[in-house]
Amino acid sequence: MFKSNLSNSRVKLMAKSLTVVMAALLLAMPTIGGPVVAVVAAVSSNFVFIIRERQHFGDEPGAHPGFFRGEDFSFPPFDAPGINPNRPAVLMLEARGVQNSNVFRINGVTISRALQPHPEANEAQTFTEIANVPPGVLKAQGNVLRVIAVKDAFGNLDDFVIENVVLHYNEQ
Repeated sequence: MFKSNLSNSRVKLMAKSLTVVMAALLLAMPTIGGPVVAVVAAVSSNFVFIIRERQHFGDEPGAHPGFFRGEDFSFPPFDAPGINPNRPAVLMLEARGVQNSNVFRINGVTISRALQPHPEANEAQTFTEIANVPPGVLKAQGNVLRVIAVKDAFGNLDDFVIENVVLHYNEQ
């Protein structure tokens, strides 16, 4: 894993924020054939920080702050202890400077909508992205995240930054 400069209080605040966001998303989901009924079930869940610091992808090392990773980088394996692999998981991250449909994979499976392009935004604007990880993708140990910067119509790699990549999953 990567060394972090985040304090325990910031990590706890982020975990609480993640719980609030997840609850809001679940309650906002539409139902078919009737009114929304909020059902709260005792489902155990957990989360793991995959990346905490800024990671810069692309072909211009000085274009953004963070660890420069170039075009294609696989991060060290991460674990999801106690995961229920038959349930989907939720991926959250902060992204900046994403202009193209870059590739975000976990265990070889492309995670759709993880890196949404925002061509109208300025390079300093940060977006929070939320994506679903399909059932069967994650395992308890040895998950690998790979990020690939893609070329634009002129053959230039997209230069962008990701950070605070968090995976929220159901336990068995």
